[in-house]
Amino acid sequence: MVFIKKVVSGSKTYYYLVRSYRIKNSVQQEIIKRLSPEEANDPTFITDFLNQNPSYQSSGYKAIILAAGKSIRLYPYSQDLPKPLVPIGGQPVLKYIISSLKQYGIHDIVVVTGFQDQKTYEVFNGEVRFIYNPFFSVSSILASLSLAINEMDSPLLILYADILFDPTIIGSLMHDQDDISLAISSSDRDTEAEKVIIENGTVIEIGKDILPSSSSVFEFAGIARFNQEGARVLYETIEELSREEGFLDMQLPAIINRLIMKGHKIYTKTIATDYWIDIDLDKDVQRAEKEVLPRIQKKKKN
Repeated sequence: MVFIKKVVSGSKTYYYLVRSYRIKNSVQQEIIKRLSPEEANDPTFITDFLNQNPSYQSSGYKAIILAAGKSIRLYPYSQDLPKPLVPIGGQPVLKYIISSLKQYGIHDIVVVTGFQDQKTYEVFNGEVRFIYNPFFSVSSILASLSLAINEMDSPLLILYADILFDPTIIGSLMHDQDDISLAISSSDRDTEAEKVIIENGTVIEIGKDILPSSSSVFEFAGIARFNQEGARVLYETIEELSREEGFLDMQLPAIINRLIMKGHKIYTKTIATDYWIDIDLDKDVQRAEKEVLPRIQKKKKN
């Protein structure tokens, strides 16, 4: 909620535009800007401001960013630095992700950390909440996600922490009416990519071992969206998988495939390959800085 707060100090009166929002059981307040008396007494000011700055409106969504792993493929960048802190254009890649979420009114953001977690905490303390995965060196992404299971009480986005993308995909996913949807991109045939097979408009399988032999094969772009019902079945399915042998080695596609097996429809939104990149290798850092980020920034200005 956005409101005007009046503060009297001695003989002076100050007005502030303030946003309040709930994170779990705590109500936070953020000063957006100081107002003139004329602005504070204008009955249409808040409505006009929110129309011009929709990011300050609460979306009702939560985001979970998975940032626990240690990336050996990105050495030397990630040798002593968490992968999400690898700089792209002078800023950590995680900064772009958080900014994109807040642009669409998602302010309740949880980052699951692991390797060199203190460095991530020092950079983003106060902007997001943290959950630490103490088993990051012996577990995979699904184990990190399971530590955030109690956050699955509202519509949410789940994101990898090493992706750079056009922020408008967040808005596109949030306007989707389906229970569950994935952001996808045309496959670049990278053998390490998590590939997605689409049939009749829905996902029928996702995983790294899918052979790129069909035009219906795409690449998972590292963003998954769940509405309230989708979050509920996600919660139940994580609980189910956590009791199975090999859970610590499971990646995110394992839960998507289990949801498909249980009869849930998984829909997709497509990101243009020119406006998205998964940063896994040195060449990805170079392409992100020289090609992808400039395109995204130019599109935003236009």
